[in-house]
Amino acid sequence: MALQTYTVSYSLASTPGTIVTLSNVVSFAMKCGREKQLDDYSADTAQLVIRYPTGYASPITGLVPGSLIRVKHDASNEFVYAGYISGVSVNYGIPYAGGVGNADFINISCESYYARFGRLQGFNQAISGGTFTTVATDIGTYSSLTINPQTNAATQVVSASNVVNTYGEWLSQYIRTIHGRMAQAAAVIVYGPGDIVASSASFSDTANDATNQVYDNIEFSAFGDNYYTQVTVTPTAVAAQTVQSGSAPYRSLNFNTFSSSVANAQNLANFMLSQYSTTDVQISSISCLSEAQNTFKLNNMGVPTALLIGMQVPIKFRGTTYYGIIEGYAMTATPESSRWTYYISGASLNSTLILNDTVFGKLGTGKLGY
Repeated sequence: MALQTYTVSYSLASTPGTIVTLSNVVSFAMKCGREKQLDDYSADTAQLVIRYPTGYASPITGLVPGSLIRVKHDASNEFVYAGYISGVSVNYGIPYAGGVGNADFINISCESYYARFGRLQGFNQAISGGTFTTVATDIGTYSSLTINPQTNAATQVVSASNVVNTYGEWLSQYIRTIHGRMAQAAAVIVYGPGDIVASSASFSDTANDATNQVYDNIEFSAFGDNYYTQVTVTPTAVAAQTVQSGSAPYRSLNFNTFSSSVANAQNLANFMLSQYSTTDVQISSISCLSEAQNTFKLNNMGVPTALLIGMQVPIKFRGTTYYGIIEGYAMTATPESSRWTYYISGASLNSTLILNDTVFGKLGTGKLGY
């Protein structure tokens, strides 16, 4: 059970290859992804607090909005956060003697790559329809922003559209169209419903070894935001489709999409109704102390090449193994300790039938996708 350490570095946007390590880091906190499955995505955020004893006399001029910030887990050499400085403030303390302010601190706010989509106006730019491979190329051409669709997302077909407001709003509507997910690193990464990576490690309330990460807090929830008895899908190119179960008054879910046909819109509406018309109480979050792990894998759950968002994880609790998908996560760290918290959507909210998947590939237990 070892203390986990992290290294914070920055580089200027103009010279991203010139990386400078920051010392005197007091605390770090980040939040990535989303908490609930139907939440809209926003930029991943992070906050850093750093002692700044010589900053008044010799300020670090590169710590300004737009500079790149990276946080690396030292043992695995993997980055756990990559983004850009969005704001800086300095708290100057007293006393100040000999050019040193021992009580001076600099506070740095960070945001991820998706923030650039949210700030870039589309000016009604026309985007081609077709597979998302084609669409992502169009977006890159017109905005100079990068989207990396994964295998299943790349094959999803959408209608032609216009970027009426921001590219961020457009991308959010696209993700709703395919009931997908988004992760953020040096680019925006879009997952389709079938782009699920299985972890090689489990969460456990008792076991703590090379294949189990022990947790000390678990929460089961039933969210009103995940319960609807009527769904209306409103595409930009074809007529809106509404489906419902039971009788009025309905709990209504309404959203816009780029569905390419009436059939696609209706299939999506039926699928969403099947997913969200029950009120199951299921695992919604898990929290783990880093230094409590015999073998630390909290940053990748045993899959170094994969990102946490969209990862399928087994969760062992009181003798039963549950399954869920990581929708988002948060991490806080100081020189003394670090903690990871994961926001989970349960198996019943992810019951698309995925062929050859050991959890979601069982006939008679899933729901047909779209």
